[in-house]
Order: sequence, then C-alpha cells, then structure tokens
Amino acid sequence: MAKSINTVRDALLYLLGGLWYTESTLKEEFNTYINHLASHEVRLTVREYIDNIDSSQQRLDRIFNHLMAEPAPRKNEVINMMIKETHDLLNCTPAGHLKDILVVTCIQNINAYKKASYKSAYLFMIELELEAADLAEKIWESEQQICQALAALSIHEFNKVNKAQ
Repeated sequence: MAKSINTVRDALLYLLGGLWYTESTLKEEFNTYINHLASHEVRLTVREYIDNIDSSQQRLDRIFNHLMAEPAPRKNEVINMMIKETHDLLNCTPAGHLKDILVVTCIQNINAYKKASYKSAYLFMIELELEAADLAEKIWESEQQICQALAALSIHEFNKVNKAQ
C-alpha cells in the first residue's frame, strides 16, 4: 500500500478502491462460471448477479464523484483468493448438480464478503455525513437480496442432488 491512511475519508477511499476492483474482476469471472453450469436456474441467477454488478459499479462511480475522487482500483487479495478457490473447485468437480452447488457456495462466500465491505463503506459514509451514503446502502441492500436468492437456489440444487440419489 503506497498511501497511508490517516483519516476516515482515506479509509473509505481505500475500501471503495478494493470494491471497485472487486466488482470489475467479478463481472469477468462470473461470466466464465456460466459456461461450467448445468442448471438453467443457476445460470440465470449468475447472470442476474452480473447485471447487479453493473448497477453497483454505476453507484460506486457516483460515490467517487461525490467524494471528488477518481476510482483508484487496488488489488483485493481476499477476492483473488476466493476466485482461486472457485477455479480450483471448478477444475476438480465433474459437470452436474454438485458443480452447480459448489459454484453457488463460492458465490455466496464472495457475496458475504461484499456485503460486509459495503456495510463498512456505508458506516464510514454515515460517520462523514455524506449524502451519498444512500448509494452504499442501496448496493448493500441489493447484495442482501442476492444473498437470499442464492440461499434459496442452494436449497433447490441440493434437493435435485437428493432426488437423483
């Protein structure tokens, strides 16, 4: 990390830079996951998540504009490790419902990390009394909705496996 963090605003910009990188990276990654999925429902949900990423990036742009700062994407090693874990699972699991379940599980882990990060960004913005805090809250809310959809999808896919056995 080249720049030191001395203020809540600095911490917010650092966090937002990581989220910017996360959204950009995940959009590309999630598109590759679709090719490995057997379930139409899982593919559809992943596509919806990709669409949500576009909306999140637009809101992040607006937050950066409000802060009068340029997005300074920085590598996010946590996300990179989660992506690596997903790739490892995709490479060692045969096609079918189990692979779909594992992809959903990996995306749930990523979603949980993003929810925590957006909640932190929201709280920093509240502390700074920024009007744009509602944008971070909207992103967090959409991540929460995705969390619920992924949980329901996971149960649905597990039921498919149980019926097949």
